[in-house]
Amino acid sequence: MAKYERKKRKSSFRMPRGFWLAVVALSLLLSAASLLTYKYQNSVFTISFDSFSSFLHSLKNIEGAFLTSFIASMWESILFFIIIGLITTYITLSRPHEDSFDNRLAILYSNPKAHKDARDNVRSEAQQLAAYIESCKSHIRIEDIKTVNKQTRYKIHVTCLSHFCSLIENEPYIGPVDFQAEADAYWSGKIGGCINQVSSETVSDKTQTIHIQNEKFGKQFTERIEHFSIGIDDKTKLEYDFWVTALPKIEYYQIFHRYCVKVNIDITNNTNTTIKITNLTSNQRRNKNLKSGQSIRLINGSPIARGSKKLFEIS
Repeated sequence: MAKYERKKRKSSFRMPRGFWLAVVALSLLLSAASLLTYKYQNSVFTISFDSFSSFLHSLKNIEGAFLTSFIASMWESILFFIIIGLITTYITLSRPHEDSFDNRLAILYSNPKAHKDARDNVRSEAQQLAAYIESCKSHIRIEDIKTVNKQTRYKIHVTCLSHFCSLIENEPYIGPVDFQAEADAYWSGKIGGCINQVSSETVSDKTQTIHIQNEKFGKQFTERIEHFSIGIDDKTKLEYDFWVTALPKIEYYQIFHRYCVKVNIDITNNTNTTIKITNLTSNQRRNKNLKSGQSIRLINGSPIARGSKKLFEIS
């Protein structure tokens, strides 16, 4: 029956506070350590810290050769930590998660001999999976009943609001969203249903786009929204409103073309007659007599995986 589908963050690198100060401090510590113990005339001389005067006296006895060695050791340590610091900086600056979507995809599928068409297909599939539905709220209303050739027909009106989010952090999501509706029979003439409106709106700046409006159809309607977009750190609302003709004993289901975190679906009887429906959302079929004006919730806040989901049938 009814089917449907869906500011660039500035990245900067800062050297950790006090990095170069730590480099100099470590270099001086290593150089000072070489002063504490060294060989002089086949004996080990250790600087005494008993008094400041003895320390100065010890410094006077240090020969020129040792001073040369000490200075060389100090600069060697400084150069060592500078090189290590530069290497660490280079590695830290490499941030694959902030690279473009195409470059990240090329890392995963890196075979240079792969055919371009195959790469394009993988990119299209991966791009679609990069969007998900944060919440979906759907309301199904049984609006009217009539009999044609001894066959009971129901007019079902559906409204749905979904909030789409992107898994891509640093660039907008642009991809296709499919919408599809099916009717079991004709309501009048050769018309089985009508797409009143399918529209999208960005949450941040309230930019609205009308994709489909007042489209009557026979048994089936299919439309693909090619450039459905989600901004960086933003959400996009997709809302649709349509009606279809339904027959008894036929399952009504909804297709989720993206993973949905939270789904709420209600059904209401707006006719003057009590209607018996069967809830198909769980493994156990549950029958319910829906009185005039009464509503029940078919799905209450559950996550729904990508694919079709059975909802109900009119018994």
